[in-house]
Amino acid sequence: MKTFLRNIFIFIIIVAFGLGSQAFAAEVELRDGASNTAADWDQFIEENLPLVTYFNRKIDNNSETIHLLADVKVLHDFSNNEYYLFEYDPFGYLIYSYEFGVILEYSSECVSPYQGREGSLLYFGPKEYYSYENGAFKNTVTRSMLNNDDISEYVMVSRRITEELRLNADNELLDSYSLDISDCTERNSVFNQQLRTTYTYVAYSGFISDLRTAYEIGYYYDGVGNGYCGYIAANMLMFYYDRVVDTDFVDSQYVTWHYSTQLGRNIWCLAGSGLTEHLISLSGTPGGTTAYSIASVIEDYCLDQGVSIYSYTPFVFTKNYIKGRIDDNNPVILFGDLVFPTSGSGFHAVLVYGYTSDDDLICHFGWANYHSVIVNGIWGSVYSLDCI
Repeated sequence: MKTFLRNIFIFIIIVAFGLGSQAFAAEVELRDGASNTAADWDQFIEENLPLVTYFNRKIDNNSETIHLLADVKVLHDFSNNEYYLFEYDPFGYLIYSYEFGVILEYSSECVSPYQGREGSLLYFGPKEYYSYENGAFKNTVTRSMLNNDDISEYVMVSRRITEELRLNADNELLDSYSLDISDCTERNSVFNQQLRTTYTYVAYSGFISDLRTAYEIGYYYDGVGNGYCGYIAANMLMFYYDRVVDTDFVDSQYVTWHYSTQLGRNIWCLAGSGLTEHLISLSGTPGGTTAYSIASVIEDYCLDQGVSIYSYTPFVFTKNYIKGRIDDNNPVILFGDLVFPTSGSGFHAVLVYGYTSDDDLICHFGWANYHSVIVNGIWGSVYSLDCI
């Protein structure tokens, strides 16, 4: 059994005092509730595949558990240093300074201290993990908040981090600190309590959530701006039933066994926009869609494929209706004026494939790297089907 004393290494920071909190505002942009997923995640991983592979092996080598890379987030400090946070499934994480080539912290057994957090995420060293929520800086583990004096202190901490990084550039670790299994268990327990939200998904939901890049989603854009989100959602819905129920749903030319640079493994996915374009060709009126127009397209498509379905497009529906369809392992295409995970809102179609115990719906937004998004906005219509 590998010792757990090697499972987490943390950069030790000497705390300095002296600057006021006003120094922070000019150095880093706060984003309350915005997505913090690395904007060019797929490109970063593709360009740094040997490095990411090394990280994956480092996490696996310190544990008997097989870890899968689940997410990459961006952290900052008050000097606007940028760190990449690699989060693994079912647990484990690694924090890396790409600019200075330094691993600051990693663990094979602890859940990420930023698990489930969005918005501006800040990092100041061991046990100093913060998120900016509702106008306040909150410790992601203890949930304590920073006051003005604390902020002044952490401004100095951030500058100290920058100095240490420059002095130790390209070293694997600046310093090390060991947490034993009881420390890890304590943190995991805290997160299990905080994140006691439970999640319900359709069976084999990975066939939806694993679709990360535009290629894998079957994303299509005509260069003009006509709306094709309904067809992209339908495309993913057909792919799901093809993988889970009957391979007659999608012709083999539209499906591929593909290496996902984001997940670090092979997955079944859509082979580009071919199926989406085929569905568009069946509509006769490319552009914006509703549940009723997409139902006609899907029914014609399934008839051509020789698969029997029954479509549901209820005129009146509730959240409980959608949750019931999820419970029956039937993803739902939801149309409406939805809040975008980046900013703003607009008419859009998404594929709902899960929900939380907090009564939120989980969808694939149909965009690259937005495979698990909480649905917000005004709902218009829904489409789902049963296989006969």
